[in-house]
Amino acid sequence: MKTKVVYIASPYTAVFDALGARSDIKAYDKAYSIAKTLSERGVRKVRERNGGKDFFYIPLSPVNIFTQIYGSNPYVNREEVMQSCLGVLRNCDEVFVLKSDWTQSSLGIKEEVAFATSLGIPVLWE
Repeated sequence: MKTKVVYIASPYTAVFDALGARSDIKAYDKAYSIAKTLSERGVRKVRERNGGKDFFYIPLSPVNIFTQIYGSNPYVNREEVMQSCLGVLRNCDEVFVLKSDWTQSSLGIKEEVAFATSLGIPVLWE
């Protein structure tokens, strides 16, 4: 069985911005919780595609991976984080974009989709 690595594009900074989390610690905690929940939903959706088909799908969520490395504050090291995200995305077979209230306003998702498209990586929308 072949494997496909699927990059999960979910909003992060856009959630924090929408909730005013830059200046409000309660909003920060809520924004982080929402962003993590969305990311985890993406992981579940990709894993649900496994089931004896031609491919085994491996979900990669930058939100889950990079908050462990760079911390949960999206305003710190954003450019470094995005470079890391794009470095991972470059090695993926697909991008799965989560649907949410923040997806359309997410600059990170726009960058990821444009980068994937420029490399010919298929982009799937929830």
